[in-house]
Amino acid sequence: MEDYLHHGRDIPLSDFFIDYPCGYCLYRNGLAIENFVIVYVEDYVKSGKNSYSLLIDFYTIYDYLRFEAGMGNEQSNNDNNGIPRTTFIRVDNYTSLDAPLKDTHYYLDLAELGRRTVKRESWKGEGFPLLYELTLSQERGNSNAPLLYLAGSLVYPQWVFRSFQSLAPFPMMSPNSNLDLMVYDVWQGNYNEIKEGNDAKLVFDAGTEILESTIPFNTLLGKLQGELTNGLPLFVLSHWHSDHYSLLFALPNTDLYKIQGYVFPSYVKNLSVFLFVLRLRLIGCNVTMINLPYNTPWVVHTQNGCRMRLYANKYVKSSPNNSGLTVFVEGATNNVMLSGDCRYRLAESQSNDAIKHPMGQNQTHYLLVPHHGGLAGKATYRLANAQNVVGIVSVGTNNRHRHPNGTVLGQLSQYVRAIERTDLRGDMRFAL
Repeated sequence: MEDYLHHGRDIPLSDFFIDYPCGYCLYRNGLAIENFVIVYVEDYVKSGKNSYSLLIDFYTIYDYLRFEAGMGNEQSNNDNNGIPRTTFIRVDNYTSLDAPLKDTHYYLDLAELGRRTVKRESWKGEGFPLLYELTLSQERGNSNAPLLYLAGSLVYPQWVFRSFQSLAPFPMMSPNSNLDLMVYDVWQGNYNEIKEGNDAKLVFDAGTEILESTIPFNTLLGKLQGELTNGLPLFVLSHWHSDHYSLLFALPNTDLYKIQGYVFPSYVKNLSVFLFVLRLRLIGCNVTMINLPYNTPWVVHTQNGCRMRLYANKYVKSSPNNSGLTVFVEGATNNVMLSGDCRYRLAESQSNDAIKHPMGQNQTHYLLVPHHGGLAGKATYRLANAQNVVGIVSVGTNNRHRHPNGTVLGQLSQYVRAIERTDLRGDMRFAL
């Protein structure tokens, strides 16, 4: 572990981690409570009255190492570089009168966790990679103390990734090529591609629900792996939420290396993602971290009538959804705005900006509806040439978020020619 903390390659890890303490203290009734680590709640599902299943991660490498030491665990989840493949943990039977907060950091009481843990299993290689699955007793241990204490939202300093500013090239296409937009049915998640024939040229997001899904994770992972057999795709991630990157995160190094380049937003809040980016660099992948905000769109590639434009959205500390990337791709006959989970006003303004280009005015404009059709700010579109707009919703059947939102669909229907949904149509292909 010490070796890669101080190897000095690309990420100034020693400079970064030296500023962080190896332990944290809370005070209750005038007494210092030690043995706490900072964890990040990525997601949760309600499993009963005041009972939840959590997907948590750690904030720094020190939090992870202190957890391992405090729980008496052996570090057996490392890859060939000595880096933990994941530090995500599933915690079942977490009890609390208050629902957890997503995208939020907490202090975790290791002593209380040890008292309440009744079952601990290591990841067995099926589904999304987890460090452990912990099952807790319904009781709160001998002290009747809470397990988690709210710590607020923390992010990694963006300067950590300052050396990652060489944008990966957009893969070259054959002369007079025909492009297609693929929107895959991944239940409650997002996975899209721009394809030339059978070859994926651009992959935008590749994730699905982790805690709850009606589609086996490995089935979807196999679909992504199959797309990496031909061509050299570019991968662009909208934002660091697991339902947008979980499939990518589960790929072995051999498949990760097949991707020509990665473009990520530098807004990172948890250790697994930080270590994943490090792993990509160590195996020789081309990684670009976009510091936010970046207000000028980059025209990444223009060839044979195809144009791709990348937008880096506003940096919002409390919102990974808005602190991310969107991509506009204009084909020979039609175009698409790939939006992630950003606010509707961002997708609206960027769509209008993109289709002002002379080639775009008479094209069908496909809009990947933000946030799976959920509430993502005020959903009032004012799209130019609305009669040529088709909205596409990537959404899971009967999902717990109740996406797509009826109000959103009602407002959106005023400004689009049609609305297509993966929960109704499955995988979809549109000519660009």
